[in-house]
Amino acid sequence: MPAPFYNNIKGTTSGAAGTGAYTPSAAATGYLAWSTVPVWIGLVRFEDSGGAWELSYCYWNGTTLSRSTNQFVASSSGSPLSLTSAATAAMVPDASEVQPHIGGNHWSLWTALWNSTTISAIGIAAPTATGTPSAATCSTGSLRGEQKRVTLTSATTANAQTGYSSTEPMAPYVTSVAGQGGFEFVARWACASLPTGPRMFVGLTSVTMVGNTAEPSALVANVCAFEKDSTDTNIQFVTNDNSGGGNKTDTGIAMATNGVYEMSIWAHPGGSRVYALLIRLDTGAIWYGSTTTQLPVNGAIMFPQLLWGLSSTTGTAIVTTFTSMSLRGGS
Repeated sequence: MPAPFYNNIKGTTSGAAGTGAYTPSAAATGYLAWSTVPVWIGLVRFEDSGGAWELSYCYWNGTTLSRSTNQFVASSSGSPLSLTSAATAAMVPDASEVQPHIGGNHWSLWTALWNSTTISAIGIAAPTATGTPSAATCSTGSLRGEQKRVTLTSATTANAQTGYSSTEPMAPYVTSVAGQGGFEFVARWACASLPTGPRMFVGLTSVTMVGNTAEPSALVANVCAFEKDSTDTNIQFVTNDNSGGGNKTDTGIAMATNGVYEMSIWAHPGGSRVYALLIRLDTGAIWYGSTTTQLPVNGAIMFPQLLWGLSSTTGTAIVTTFTSMSLRGGS
């Protein structure tokens, strides 16, 4: 998630935001104003009278902070606050964005190189390419064009796929042993051209998705991923405990041509909940959620796969652009 280093940002407001967007009007005493920050996406702490507080992922467009139930993380009441005119909004560090010592974690990385089909790999073997990769040069005028990326093009036949994958086992997702297991998976990608009813799988699974002709959510495997079946309107957050028929949550964010997406999925060591964050960077759309339903079985070993494809509708290739994938173990 893009979060440049701004310090000491906290604002007041002149109107009651209720449960909607918050418009800062001035800097809180002893702080810098939100007006000193350009377009930004990150974690915000809202505070109101009586000690009430709320944490939400927000999109700052230079005027307002977006705010909805899809962006809510936690609060003093357990639900989004109805903010009064006394409420303040402060930028806070997101712990998931504070990088630990790389040598102290199971760290793996794939990243595109400028104007190249080569994927640089650190701590993991280079990925297997499905479909046809091609080099992409930097261009201005769109966020997708500004990304360091490799363009990936599928065939036009039924169930054709494109993307990058690995079968190299990673650290276990979950274990009942306190302080062990856990992970964080992050990926950035974009859409250049979409067929009718496209499919998508970006995340971790215990079996390969390459060559899969069924809907991604029907995969019988241990799964933590963002997916899209051909019949889905929006990207879904899916978990599966190797029983099939995964637990799907609609993010409300569509997979769109020229959309640039960054997604994070993580679990704490020794924990029993998986968290997920999806951001469409070119629009500021945000979805955050977590689940304890149909989690991968205790001690499951999974590996990263980023695949997009056609359904039974043929004739138009799916063209995506891959920027990066990182994965680190929690213990």
